[in-house]
Amino acid sequence: MTRPTVVSVYVPLCSERCAFCDCLTIPSTLRDVVRYREALLAEIDAVAPGLEGQRVEAVRFAGGVPLLMGGAGVAEVLFRLRRRLQVADDAEVTVETVPGKVDEHNLRLFAQIGVNRLEFGVATLVQAEHVRLRCPGVYGQIHEHDALRRHLGPSDWGVELMYGLPGQTLSTWEETVGKALALDPPHVSVDRMRRPARAKDGQEEDGEALAALRGHAVARLREAGYAEYVVDRFAKPGCASRHVELTYAGADEVGLGAGARSLVGGYSYRNVDDVPTYLACSADPERVVKDVAVVDDVARDLLAAARGVSCAAGFAPGRSTAGPQDGPARAAGAAGGASRRACALEACLDSLVRHGWAHKDAAGAYRLTDEGAFHKDEAYRALGACLAGI
Repeated sequence: MTRPTVVSVYVPLCSERCAFCDCLTIPSTLRDVVRYREALLAEIDAVAPGLEGQRVEAVRFAGGVPLLMGGAGVAEVLFRLRRRLQVADDAEVTVETVPGKVDEHNLRLFAQIGVNRLEFGVATLVQAEHVRLRCPGVYGQIHEHDALRRHLGPSDWGVELMYGLPGQTLSTWEETVGKALALDPPHVSVDRMRRPARAKDGQEEDGEALAALRGHAVARLREAGYAEYVVDRFAKPGCASRHVELTYAGADEVGLGAGARSLVGGYSYRNVDDVPTYLACSADPERVVKDVAVVDDVARDLLAAARGVSCAAGFAPGRSTAGPQDGPARAAGAAGGASRRACALEACLDSLVRHGWAHKDAAGAYRLTDEGAFHKDEAYRALGACLAGI
C-alpha cells in the first residue's frame, strides 16, 4: 500500500542577500550551481531505495532562489525525482521564486516539464523599502511576471508576503498588501519575520504592532474572498496548496538539500546545514543525515494536535494510536496511553480556549483563533509541555 508523500527540495543559492535574511544561503557562482545540482541528484539516488511504496503527491522547490540553478537545472532534478521515485502523474510541482528571476523561457520550460505552480516571494511592494532592505530583483517586476504568467501559465500561483521587516510600518504594509491583492493571486501566504538569532541590537519586538500588521492582512484577504485553510495560508476556492494540505494531514515529508528536514516512516531527521559538508557527502545518508529520532506516540500526538488546530477543520483529541498489528496487551496499553494523552491535550486546549487562543466548535474540534494564530509558536509549546509530563 502506497503512502502519500511530499518532497521539498531546498536550494540555498542567492545572488544577493536581503538585509533581513538569516536563512542558509550560498553565492550563485557557476561552480556552486553545478556542484549543488550534482549533490541533489546524488542524494535522490541515495534515498530512493528507502522510499519504495511512497507515492509523491507534491514537490516543492524552495530556497534561496531555486531558479538560480537555471530552468534546466530544475528540470534535471525533477526528472531524476520522477525516474527514481513514484511521482504521481498529476503531482503538484511548485517552484518558489522572486521578482526578476523568472522569464519567458522559464515559463515555457515549466509547461513542458510539469511545473504547475509558482510562488513569488514578495518582501515588499514599496519602492523605498525595497531599496533599503536590498530585496532581490527590480521593483515592480512582479507585474511583468504576472503578465507573462497569464499568457504562458501556470494558472495556479501565489504570493508570499512578510510582515515585521525592519523599519516596516502599518502604512507601508497596507500598501504592499493592497498591491499584492490587486494582482488577484489565487493563493497568499502571510508570514512573520523572525528576528535573527545573531541580532544583538537589544531591541524587543513590538507584539501589538506586529499583531496589527497581521490583522490588517487577514481582514483584507477575507474581504477579498480568501479562506484561511491553514494558519497564515489563504486561498480562493479550489486553490489551496496540495503540498501544504498533505503536510498538515500527516503525509510523510522528504527533505532534500542542505539543512532540509524529513519525517518519514516514523523517523524524523535533518540534513547537515553546512553546505561544503553536504556537497561532499550527499550520496551517503549516514554522513549527510543528523538528529535522527523515533517519532513515538507522544510526539505523533503532539504533531497531530499542532497541525490539527492550525487547520480549518480543527483537531478533536481522543484517537487511539494502537495499530491493528499490536497484540491485545500492547494494544490495550497503547489505547490507555492514548487516552491519557488525549485527556491532557484536551485540558491544555481548554486552557487555550480560556486564554482566547483557541475555539471549540459544537463537534468538539479545536482551532486556533486569530489571536492564537499570531501566537501559534507559544500555543504549540504549550501543547508540548502538557504532554511532556505524561
